[in-house]
Amino acid sequence: MTTVMDPSGGPTAPDAGRAVRPSSTGYADAPDGVRIAFDVYGAGAPSLVLLPSTPIVHSRQWKGQVPYLSRHFRVITFDGRGNGRSGRPTDPGAYSDVRITDDIVAVMDATATSRAILVGLCGDSVWRAVRLAASDPDRVAGIVAFAVGVPRLSPPHPNRSAVRFEEVLPSYDGWARLNRHYWRTDYPGFAEEFTALVAAAEEGTS
Repeated sequence: MTTVMDPSGGPTAPDAGRAVRPSSTGYADAPDGVRIAFDVYGAGAPSLVLLPSTPIVHSRQWKGQVPYLSRHFRVITFDGRGNGRSGRPTDPGAYSDVRITDDIVAVMDATATSRAILVGLCGDSVWRAVRLAASDPDRVAGIVAFAVGVPRLSPPHPNRSAVRFEEVLPSYDGWARLNRHYWRTDYPGFAEEFTALVAAAEEGTS
């Protein structure tokens, strides 16, 4: 099921913070029933699907790229499950690779996109793009991948050597906060530290 709305109206006030408004916006229903919010910009070819890069960042991460790309291509963005306007399932299994890859297909189907170039940043989105290309190559015209950190396709970043996601650790500093036990006690602290570490890495200070 697909719900598409006119972005000039609807239940929310117009968003004056965007450099370009979507031509359509709506929801796609994933196979497990989670609603995935999407936006479509422009009308050129080919279609580009800009993928969510991490569970703590919604589709507005692409706000700097969408205005330019949509002048030349049809651009689709969507909020990953658990973020933005999309549904927030509480079952950890709802965030598996299979479910998130299914979301890409659901959004493509909802936007009548038979084939697209998938654009991914970091490990989360690039890995799901690779999975979809392997399982359904007719849907993927190509992959644009940058800042790649894909398991088994690239070596782990040295900063991630401290990550022990499942272990109880004596202290949680830096990348060690990427840990399920720390998340349960101070998830805002993780999000703040993660953002600071990413910014520092981009500036070459980490």
